Amino acid sequence: MAVSRTLPMDLSNIKRNIRKGLIRTTAEFQRDIMLMFQNAVMYNSSDHDVYHKTVEMQRDILEQIQV
Repeated sequence: MAVSRTLPMDLSNIKRNIRKGLIRTTAEFQRDIMLMFQNAVMYNSSDHDVYHKTVEMQRDILEQIQV
């Protein structure tokens, strides 16, 4: 039986990791932002407002990253 585990990630963790030098590149920053979105979608049902706000924010961020 496969077990799915996620790493906790939120804006506070991202900020802390930047300050500690654990996030040094744009790619590392993007990785953690995407992890934060992935966790929010995974742990909130599709009928929850957090789910919809996350999907919207992720779409906006992806548009900005690709520019």
